[in-house]
Amino acid sequence: MFGQRFSPIGLDLGERASKAVQLKLDGGRVVLHEYAVVDTPRGSLDAGEIKDIPALQEILAGLGRGKRFKGRRVNCNINPQQVYLRPLTLPVMAPRELSEAVYWETCKYVESAMEDPVVDFCTLGEKEITGKLLLDVLAVAVPRKVVESYYYLLIRSGWEPLAMEIEQLSLFRLVGNIISKGTLPYDLQGRPFLVLDIGSGSTKLIIMEGKKLLFCRTIKAGIDSSGNKPVQNGGGDNKINREESFNIGESGLLSAAGIILAEVERSLEYFSFHLDYGGKTVRSLYLTGGGSAVNGLSSFFSEKLGMETRFLDPFTQIRIGEAAKEVNKDTEAAPISPEKVLQDAAGVSGGNISFLLAPALGASLRRWNGATSLMRK
Repeated sequence: MFGQRFSPIGLDLGERASKAVQLKLDGGRVVLHEYAVVDTPRGSLDAGEIKDIPALQEILAGLGRGKRFKGRRVNCNINPQQVYLRPLTLPVMAPRELSEAVYWETCKYVESAMEDPVVDFCTLGEKEITGKLLLDVLAVAVPRKVVESYYYLLIRSGWEPLAMEIEQLSLFRLVGNIISKGTLPYDLQGRPFLVLDIGSGSTKLIIMEGKKLLFCRTIKAGIDSSGNKPVQNGGGDNKINREESFNIGESGLLSAAGIILAEVERSLEYFSFHLDYGGKTVRSLYLTGGGSAVNGLSSFFSEKLGMETRFLDPFTQIRIGEAAKEVNKDTEAAPISPEKVLQDAAGVSGGNISFLLAPALGASLRRWNGATSLMRK
């Protein structure tokens, strides 16, 4: 019962902040049980690669201190620079056979470009061609040394790693299984839509239609809203000034947004003209991640891309559970909103931090058997 009611802990390590969340089932609803956000030691994680194990071990070992996480099982996001993505179409088969087939098919393509890969995948749906039932799969390969470095870190920090996956798959799972169950605007009536998770050092991009993932990539540029400065992988050090307002009118922020915009436009062009999706056009954009907190960024993308732009708020469908009760325990007020619950956490400024939690929430849904039937409804 314990393993069914509470999800694994979703862990998302970022270059500026590291996040952990756990969900639970309560009365047939998915509820936020507990969360934690801490500053990531500067320089300990760079472009998805672990640079300082002792520094990260210290914050991860204390991440659950004073919290009420159930168990130590974690699904962790990894974001290495070298990632191989390939869509596959395979015959429908049993899960174990499918895992083996995806592994061997993927290794055929990556053996010359990546030494000793670790292969992951997600299923994208079935289709019938000339009377044969086939399954679309997105295969992911990353270097084994990257996976092992995260595994070693988690074990040393007292956590029990269940799975590791790239952030795009976590976002896809969250949007497809939770958010898309809501009413408009998330129900886009069969139209493709774009999701951008803007971090301090990179931006994750996915294009979806309903519960199907159509395209994903990593843009090697982000916005460091903690210092009101742009960050590009491999760039120099940035001064942190939390007192300044974050406004897209700042030349540095505008430059960073322009870099991201150019890569988004390239991705949309590739999607529209080089992929076989029947001439479908992306008309809606959803923003999340720390960089999305910059004032005016939503309007900037909306104007430049000609799209309706909104913020991706997971808490339109996920209720606040024990975390809200803890914050509100000394008052007799009515249940408080997510905006009041998700306030500044240890070392993180800026008010409501719900925009930081989307990848970790998606990771927490993986291998959660207790929510499987609920998600299929």
